[in-house]
Parts: sequence; C-alpha cells; structure tokens
Amino acid sequence: MTRYVTVGKTTSPHGIKGWIKVMPLTHDPGRFENLESVSLARDEHDPGRRLSIAGVKYQARNLLVKFEGIDSRDDAERLRHCLLRVPEEEIPPIEEEDTYYHYQLEGMEVKDTEGEVVGRLTSVIDTGSNDIYAIAAPDGKTEYYLPALKSCVISVDVEKQQMVVDRNWLT
Repeated sequence: MTRYVTVGKTTSPHGIKGWIKVMPLTHDPGRFENLESVSLARDEHDPGRRLSIAGVKYQARNLLVKFEGIDSRDDAERLRHCLLRVPEEEIPPIEEEDTYYHYQLEGMEVKDTEGEVVGRLTSVIDTGSNDIYAIAAPDGKTEYYLPALKSCVISVDVEKQQMVVDRNWLT
C-alpha cells in the first residue's frame, strides 16, 4: 500500500478563476513548482482525488495553486480545507546525515537507553533554533518535551520506527 505524505492544506478560494490558497506544510514551498499533481484528501485516512497542477504563485506565507479542471470560484470552494498529499516515493531524499522529515519521526516509539518505553513521538515543534519533540507517555496523561539534539537523541531507526533518548533530557 502506498504511503502518502501531506505537503499542504487548502484554505480558501482566490479570485474567480479557480485559484485556491494553500498553506504549505513543507520546509521548501518551492517544491510545488516541481509537482505535476497531488492528491486532495479530506483527512489523513482518505486516499484522495488526484489533480494535476496547472500553476503555482507565491503570496506572503501562502501559495496560490491552480488545478486543471478547477475553473471557477465555486469549483475552488469545494476544495476548501483539503490536504495536499503526495506518494512517499515522490519525496526527495535528505542527503544530510541524522536529518529526517517530520512525517518519518511522528508516531515513532521512544525508548530510553535502558530499553524502557518512554512513549510515542506525537509531533515535531519547530522553534527556529532546534526542533523539540513532543512525546506522549503510555499512560495517556503525561507529555514530555525533548530537544532534538545529538546529546539528547541517542539513535533514530526510521525502518523500525524507534528512537532511543537520554531520559535525563525529558521535561
């Protein structure tokens, strides 16, 4: 089964010719210029409907995207609040060592150096200097925060979906 990665979210129509505002959910919004198509889905579990991209424009923090066959404001309105998703195999690999896409980390089991389960990584918080990992404990009540630094994160295994951390850094 193909795994899809969310790269943006539609917000509202723009103008009368079918353009729609998209909030990019990627560190490189320029990647939209290289996409031929995306799947538009209502949620993470929806496989979506594939639409070809006819044009991309930049506007402040958002993008304006024109899809083929979406030619009016009403057409664009029907696409409001959709996720833009691409198959994982279309995501360019990261060449830098020990650097990961957020989607590769989220959901990972987190253990300490003794092998005890700390919890699941629920989100990656971008602070500007270094990321912070939010980890939900198995009790469902406790949430830990961990700086994404080599001194705190001992190892990451994307294939096994496991991360080993130094428990002393958990806050």
